[in-house]
Amino acid sequence: MTTGSYQDVYTSVQGCDSIVTTELTVNPVYASTNQVAICDGETHIEGTSFYTTTGTYTDVYLTANGCDSIIITVLEVFSVATQTNTITICDGETYIEGISAYVDQGVYTDLYSTVNGCDSIVTTILTVAPVYSVTNSPSICEGGVYEEGTNTYTEPGTFIDVYSSINGCDSTVTSILSVASQFEVTNTVNICEGESYTEGTTVYNTSGTYENTYPSTIGCDSVVTTILAVSEDFEFTNTVSICEGETYIEGTSIYDASGTYTDIYQSILGCDSTIITELTLNPIYSISNDVFICDGDDYTEGASVYSVSGVFTDSYTSSLGCDSVVTTVLTVNPEYSYYQLSYYL
Repeated sequence: MTTGSYQDVYTSVQGCDSIVTTELTVNPVYASTNQVAICDGETHIEGTSFYTTTGTYTDVYLTANGCDSIIITVLEVFSVATQTNTITICDGETYIEGISAYVDQGVYTDLYSTVNGCDSIVTTILTVAPVYSVTNSPSICEGGVYEEGTNTYTEPGTFIDVYSSINGCDSTVTSILSVASQFEVTNTVNICEGESYTEGTTVYNTSGTYENTYPSTIGCDSVVTTILAVSEDFEFTNTVSICEGETYIEGTSIYDASGTYTDIYQSILGCDSTIITELTLNPIYSISNDVFICDGDDYTEGASVYSVSGVFTDSYTSSLGCDSVVTTVLTVNPEYSYYQLSYYL
């Protein structure tokens, strides 16, 4: 049938004609195809349907005229790329990841956007290796030889020898050499609190300057001056608050529960540094509301206004700085209209 005006003639019991005029409207059936692309982990909502995987989906709706409306969704889900890099640099150097520059040890995350618009995540685990620098002030007798690594020195002067550590960083030894009739050596020594330093048969455990005299093999006295520094152990307490689901990183330790934690580091002097972390885990609140409205109305949640069926999430920040999540399950009920045209003769 097609839209139009039609007449039908009937004969009544009295023999008179009865004419019925029919005004016919043929309502269309709608069909549309949507090409949709989302990233892995996202959801495409079509009416009351939720889709998360690549495929072709059909949703049928009923129009206000009672006819089917067909939505075909061709969904493609693009993957999210992740990569973890473990990097070691020397103290004083900079590591560049994209537009980010890092100089401190830690775990860093950089986000890139792929050609499909999805995030590409690069995690950098960065270790900063120390660079060592030592200055020695040796003295030798005339005719004597001073050796530093594979180098030998016989004349007074300042000499620099560079070594490569196991981490590939430079270790620099500066030798300030003096040649005298008396062999004199000055050692600058650092030890940790509770340790001791032995020079010949003498044991030292307090800061100070000490001299020990020995007969050298080349006939002049060998005087060893020890400048001893006793370094104390350090202890520091951090009071930290995080939100439920977050983690706190201290060095190579990762914590996600309330408690008191102790991490011990070794300084460049070889002494312990103790970090005490007092961690408080604050809660995240989650509320779900089921809401029904009529077609044409809208629903307000905070600063958001919704007018179509679906599941919506609004996040608020609590007084503790953590997110409070309100999930609204919104159903929009349709309004129906009915029209009947009758003719009587």
